[in-house]
Amino acid sequence: MRTLLPLCLLLAGCNAGEMTIKGDGSAPTVTTNTTAPTTNTTPPTTSTTDTGEPQIHTGDTGGTGATIPVEVPDHIVDCNGGGDFTSIQDAIDGAVSGERIGVEPCVYVERIDYEGKTLDIYGIQGSSVTFIDGDDDGTVVNVESGEALGTRLAGFTVMVGDGGDDDDGSAIEVELSSLELEDIVLADNNDSDSVLYGRDAWITATDLVIRDNDVQSDGQSIWTKGGSLTLTRVDIECSGGDQAVWHHNSLILVDSVINCSTGHGIHNYHGEMSLRRNTIWGSESGIYAYDTESTEEFPDNPNEKIVLWNNNISGGEIGLETMYVNLEVTNCVISGLEAAITMLEGHEDSTVVNTSLISNGCGVLGDQPIENDYNAYFGFGDVGCEVDMNPVVTSDPMFVSPPSDLTLQPGSPLINAGHPASMFNDADGSRNDIGAKGGFLPL
Repeated sequence: MRTLLPLCLLLAGCNAGEMTIKGDGSAPTVTTNTTAPTTNTTPPTTSTTDTGEPQIHTGDTGGTGATIPVEVPDHIVDCNGGGDFTSIQDAIDGAVSGERIGVEPCVYVERIDYEGKTLDIYGIQGSSVTFIDGDDDGTVVNVESGEALGTRLAGFTVMVGDGGDDDDGSAIEVELSSLELEDIVLADNNDSDSVLYGRDAWITATDLVIRDNDVQSDGQSIWTKGGSLTLTRVDIECSGGDQAVWHHNSLILVDSVINCSTGHGIHNYHGEMSLRRNTIWGSESGIYAYDTESTEEFPDNPNEKIVLWNNNISGGEIGLETMYVNLEVTNCVISGLEAAITMLEGHEDSTVVNTSLISNGCGVLGDQPIENDYNAYFGFGDVGCEVDMNPVVTSDPMFVSPPSDLTLQPGSPLINAGHPASMFNDADGSRNDIGAKGGFLPL
C-alpha cells in the first residue's frame, strides 16, 4: 500500500517546514520567533538635536518583527541620563493620565506599576533592544488599579519575573483594568501558574511572543477570567504548562500560532471564541472547549458559541475536543490520532462545512446529529462515529507540505469541491476549495 501524504502528519512524522507534527504525540517544531532575546548591556547612544534635546527615534523594528509607530513622548526615560528620568517607574510616578512615556534602549532592572493611570509606555526602538528585567522579585508589570482604555505597553521584552507560589502572572498581571500590548516579548520568566494573567480585564495584544518561560505543570502561558482577550499575530508556547492559553471569557484570535507540547493549545472554559487563520497544536488536543452540563438545579443550554474559520488545528490525540457548546466550523483542516473532532452534548445548530478531517480513528465522534456539508475525510478509521457524516471527498487531499503549507496541489480533489453557495466562494470568485486555503479569507 502506498503511503498517503497527509498521514505522515499522524503516523510517522513529516518534514513540515515551519512546523513538524509527529504521530507519537511529540511536540511540533515551530521555527517562527524561536530565538531567545539577547540582553544587550551596551549603553545605547542617544543622539541630540541642535538644541541639545534628545532625538526621538520612530518606526524601528522590534524583536517581534513589528513596526511601532511612535509619537513624540511627554517624558523620555534613558538609563544613561539623556532623558527626563533614568527609570520607568520614576516616569510613571511623574506622569498624569493621558501622557506618553518613551523609553530609550537599555536593560531596566525594575518592576513597574501603572498606579491607576492611563499611560502609553513604549520602547522607542522596539522589543529587541528594550528590556524590563524583574530580577526574580515578583510580577514585572502590574496593571491592577482600574486603568482605563488607552493604557498601553509596547516595544519591550519583559523578562525574569517570578510569579511565586500564588496565581500571579510572572511577567504581566492585569486586574479590573484595560491593557493594550504591542510588540511585546515575554521570555525567561520563572515559577508561575501563568506568564500573562488577567482577571476581569480587557486585554488586546498584537505582535506578542511568549516563549522560553518556566510555567508550572498545571499552568499556562495566558490565563484570563472575565473581561475579554483579543490576540492578533501572536506566537505562544506553553513552556511546560498544561495549556498555552486558558480563558473563561470571550476570545478573538487571528493570524496566530499556538503551540503546546505538554497539553492543550487552547483550553476554553465556559467561554466563547472566534478564531480565524490560525495554526493551533497541542500534544493532547489543539482546542479543548466545554460548557457545563445542564441540570434541574442549574439549568443551562449549550449556547457558548465557538466560530472557527480557516484554521489549521491538530492534536496528538484529538484535534478539536468539545462538550456542551455551539460549534461552527468552516474551511478548516482538523486532525488528531483518535479523532479530528469530538462533539458531545452539543447545540442542535452546530455545523461543520468545507472542512478537511484527518484521523486514524474518527473524523467526528458525537452523540447527536450535526449539520455537515461538503467536507473531506482522510484516514484509516471511520468518518463518523455515532454520528452520520457524508464527506464528498475521501481520498488524498494533496496538500503541498502539511501541516505548514496546506496549499492544494494541482489536481487536488478538494479544489472547487466545497459548498457551491456564493457566500463560500474563494477570494478569486471561484467555487469554494475545501480546507483552510479555501473561502474569501484563506489561511
